[in-house]
Amino acid sequence: YKGVLYTAKLAMHYFNKQPISSDRDRCLLITASLAGYLDPVGVPLYQTSKFAVRGLMCNLRRSDRLRANVIAPL
Repeated sequence: YKGVLYTAKLAMHYFNKQPISSDRDRCLLITASLAGYLDPVGVPLYQTSKFAVRGLMCNLRRSDRLRANVIAPL
């Protein structure tokens, strides 16, 4: 989760440096897992980190400065 936070912070830094125009899209894609959505047994730390990534995406998405999405492969 710490690596995802640092990456999102760096992306926000460079997104803020870009001029706001209609031809450039500010989109941050974060990779998580279905463990952030489901309730798997026996992997509490893994599930906690993936749920935290999902929570980060929800908060970033509400900032209105960028689009944020989570990719959750199997």
